Amino acid sequence: MATSKPSYISRLSYMIDDMGTSLCVGCDPHVDRLPPFMSDAIIRDGALLFLEPFTRTLIDASVGLAPVIKFQSAFYEAFGASGFRVLENMVSYARSRGLLTILDAKRGDISSTMSAYGRMAFETIGADALTVTPYMGLDTIEPLIPWLRKGHGIYLVWISSNPSGGLIQDTVVAETAEPLSCRLFNIFQDFFARNDLLGAFGLVLGATRVAAIPESILGRLKEVALLMPGIGAQGGEITPTISGLLAEGKSLIPQSRALSACPDEVRSWGDYFDLVRDRIKKAASEAAFTA
Repeated sequence: MATSKPSYISRLSYMIDDMGTSLCVGCDPHVDRLPPFMSDAIIRDGALLFLEPFTRTLIDASVGLAPVIKFQSAFYEAFGASGFRVLENMVSYARSRGLLTILDAKRGDISSTMSAYGRMAFETIGADALTVTPYMGLDTIEPLIPWLRKGHGIYLVWISSNPSGGLIQDTVVAETAEPLSCRLFNIFQDFFARNDLLGAFGLVLGATRVAAIPESILGRLKEVALLMPGIGAQGGEITPTISGLLAEGKSLIPQSRALSACPDEVRSWGDYFDLVRDRIKKAASEAAFTA
């Protein structure tokens, strides 16, 4: 069954090609790592009134430079209903500025709960794509199919960039003598191919783990839209292998703290915008898309 509008991956590929970069700007408002002018605003107005100008600044600084902005849901949910409302408003604002939006919520649960998460992400929040933790099986994916057929996308957390992820993801499956990650790759790709939903399918692959991918899988990754965290604050670099994956024109390099961290000498939102804009320009150039 065909989707009722262009698939998420086709829209993403168009945006990457149009912008000439694979940069994804991450919005992670850490309220415990702020310069004095932001901390003073929180003391004066409350943390909730900090969330919107911080987020709006990142969105405005991204326009025309990056195709996608990724919202880390936890930093908004931490403020309860009001924080969730800011998230909803800012996702809508980002889309109005022409950016594709990823809700980085990493949901993963039984089918009835995943259906509710789908309504939250795609209808209430209005995000273009959602990150999903699929280690509870295909029950975490199947309930989202109605939204995927309408042009939304999901990124399945496959091989993460956190240091201890390998304790589980690298576990060898006895019957195949391959890491669990290899078996999961085959399961995921087969599922989306059978359901004619490859245009909705992406994988989270930690950029710091790319060198460890088995050759049997590495060559097939060019077929998949990848979200590759780990560049910047986590110490990863864009290697020739990663550049080769980006050359397919549908994968993303997300950066958040490296773009949004604010030194103490910055004293206004206007100065902060200029700082972030310059950083995004540099990062977009480093993640330039070349076919």
